[in-house]
Amino acid sequence: MSFNWESGYLTDTDYAYSYFRELNPNFLQFLLLTKGYKCYPINTACELGFGQGLSINIHATTSKTQWFGNDFISSQVENTNKIVNITQNNAKLYDDSFEQFLNRTDLPQFDFIGLHGVWSWISDENRTIITQFIKEKLSPNGMVYISYNSLPGQNTVAPLRELFVNHEKYHDTSKNTFDKRIKHSLLFTEKVLHHAPIFTKENTKLLQTLKQLQQIDNPKYLAHEYFHENWKSMYFSEMAKSLQNTELHFACSAHTWEHLDFINFTKEQNMFLSEISSPIFLETVRDFILNKKFRKDIWIKNPQKLSNDEKYTALRKLTCILTCPLSKVPHTISSLQGEFDLTEIYKPFYAILGDNKFHSIGELEIKLKNQNISIEHIINVLLCLNAQEILSITQYPQQELISKTEKLNNYLLEQTFKEADTQILVSPFTGSGISIKSLHQIFIKAYNEFQEKANSAYLAKYTLDFLSKNNIELFHKGKKHNLVSLLEEAEKFMEYIPLLQELRIIKKY
Repeated sequence: MSFNWESGYLTDTDYAYSYFRELNPNFLQFLLLTKGYKCYPINTACELGFGQGLSINIHATTSKTQWFGNDFISSQVENTNKIVNITQNNAKLYDDSFEQFLNRTDLPQFDFIGLHGVWSWISDENRTIITQFIKEKLSPNGMVYISYNSLPGQNTVAPLRELFVNHEKYHDTSKNTFDKRIKHSLLFTEKVLHHAPIFTKENTKLLQTLKQLQQIDNPKYLAHEYFHENWKSMYFSEMAKSLQNTELHFACSAHTWEHLDFINFTKEQNMFLSEISSPIFLETVRDFILNKKFRKDIWIKNPQKLSNDEKYTALRKLTCILTCPLSKVPHTISSLQGEFDLTEIYKPFYAILGDNKFHSIGELEIKLKNQNISIEHIINVLLCLNAQEILSITQYPQQELISKTEKLNNYLLEQTFKEADTQILVSPFTGSGISIKSLHQIFIKAYNEFQEKANSAYLAKYTLDFLSKNNIELFHKGKKHNLVSLLEEAEKFMEYIPLLQELRIIKKY
């Protein structure tokens, strides 16, 4: 008895509660602008296959954009709609199949269509339906985001995944729990490799990859990543061919790291890549050099290029904020070429952004002018900081959106240490989720409820009582958390309060 597959998609367990900033149109438009593309207002947006719906709810709650979405697993749509009702973010969600969603007559034209963790895990038929949906429903200057498993990087996983699925399909493991069924498939695969020395000798990385997967303590992730009946990896050139009838043009990667060629490639590699004139072939070659396993791509319809003056005029108007305290900021950055010490490069930027306030890029240019730092250099540094997820491009939300985001954060705080614990809270100023670990979320609950008492000692006592009341055991340096260790954590957390207040994740009193 194998897992249940509906249209080839695993339905035995709900999708994990995850947030993906790449589904935020504002974030994508920043990347597009750095590449010189004209960006258009996003009035309507759609997420296909939204899973537990955390991303669509965050983006619908923090913007005026009208969001639509579908997911054929009814329980996930029901859970997602609970947050829609709490926040009143007006998202329109449907438990339709992709074909049913395509055939709806009550949908608008969309300025943005996004799908994350969908394309590689559905049937060829459903991929064709999605391309038809894009062709029919995308507005004339619309933008599309698609992520998918890419080659050649996935070649080290494909044989393992084939064994996982077939072990599950042809062995009666129905008496085992879900977690054990996943574990047994991985163990059986290890035995196959042990008895296949000729194969493993020619595919030397398979055992290493399997060991890495066995160390992942998240059965839901493994199931949704590798145990679908459909699992498709493709070269970028194949992806471009799949979309050739949609009138889309590849713009750039939605992965900020992909914009940092000066650290990703050697000078020789960059020179070699500069000789390739075809954008499609260029991306394919880059994937070979980087051995890419997963792509996050931005495609646009009727692309319009800006002049350099127009591009930098638009960029100067954007505002940003450093999303971690100055004491926690990195001074190095790592890539396939090794680790780079950027202390001296980051120093003048931290001197300005270290106040954890909002600053326009134009303001940065003026303040850095006396150090002969160009606007081009500024954009590159901001991309580095954004790639390290410590800097966000910001917006100016109206009070209505701030209030809705507060309701969303209150809901997320109530889920802390429960099944839907996301370790994400939301800023209406970034329009996106901010990673905040569960322990700090309890500190935030204490702070919001009793701000006048919220010193580190009070936060530690509140948290200890909370953990005890809910029978939760947390460990610190191999020992169960106690008042002393929680006080130590709370004192570190106090550094974050001014920033969290600025982001309106914590109330300003």
